[in-house]
Amino acid sequence: MPFANRDLKNKLSAKYKVQGIPTLVILDENGDVITKDGRSAVMKDPEAFPWTPPTLAEALGDSFVRADGSEVSLASIAKSGANVGVYFSAHWCGPCRQFTPKLIEAYDKMLGDPAKPFEVIFVSGDRDEAGFKEYFGSMPWLAVPFDDEKRRDALNEYFGVQGIPHFVMLTPDLKMINPNARGSVMSDPACEEFPWRPKLVTDVDEDCEGINDTTTVVLLMEECGDDWDDLTAAITAVAKDVKNAEEARGEDERSTLFMTVTETGGGIGAQLRKLCGLGRAASGVPQLVLMDLGVGGYVKLESKDVTKDAIATLLADYRAGKLELQSPNPAR
Repeated sequence: MPFANRDLKNKLSAKYKVQGIPTLVILDENGDVITKDGRSAVMKDPEAFPWTPPTLAEALGDSFVRADGSEVSLASIAKSGANVGVYFSAHWCGPCRQFTPKLIEAYDKMLGDPAKPFEVIFVSGDRDEAGFKEYFGSMPWLAVPFDDEKRRDALNEYFGVQGIPHFVMLTPDLKMINPNARGSVMSDPACEEFPWRPKLVTDVDEDCEGINDTTTVVLLMEECGDDWDDLTAAITAVAKDVKNAEEARGEDERSTLFMTVTETGGGIGAQLRKLCGLGRAASGVPQLVLMDLGVGGYVKLESKDVTKDAIATLLADYRAGKLELQSPNPAR
């Protein structure tokens, strides 16, 4: 690629969600992704060209253990019709220790409910077996055996785990429901939205997963209480159109996320305002920002008239290369 073509470089970095270098993405003859972690694959086995990763079933393996040492087969989980959560966590991780009790509450709440069959498989990131046993002993579900490091590594690679806690939801036949379901669990203590399919639009203070590496349209409407319903309907309509287009193209990963900011104060919304130089929220004035932090910037809708058409046009113009990203303000 010509060095001067920085725009194409940024687009490829965003497409493949490059977080750092060196990164090696392996494509097949049709341009489809074989693996986004070619660097690790080559380092592990330089002769395994084209470094095709295992399928999910191969990565999961045939059986799992309970804390009492008993085993449960993958076939029996499938036969039960349970939706499967894959939980990446470790006892030394502070955020994990906050999330694990919430997940246990959800698991216990649905235990024995035929309308909500649910199983969880723990993939440990503990540093030693003693830490694994202590942590796993507090959990009511299954785990990949700690000594099966190859399988744990394969699952981390398959799901592209960058940090923990990380929680993935799958159907009984191992189809993806939600690759980042932790926020959905945290915001649904009554488990009314199980199996936690991704919401078309989320509030940043409830679930902002993906905002750092996926193009995200953010509607800030903290002081627009009278217009919340209309504004929410507008951004939801665009989100639905984008999702339908992704599904028509056969894409599993979402290319664009949609979020709102509704709370005043010092939360994530306030951080986004500082990052994009938006100033304080004004009464009755919504603000719209498209953020592409993986590429390195944002663009604002200059008009105060935030409608479905305005949101769709901003996104379309950005995708067409008509808008130039502004660099975010440095964190203080």
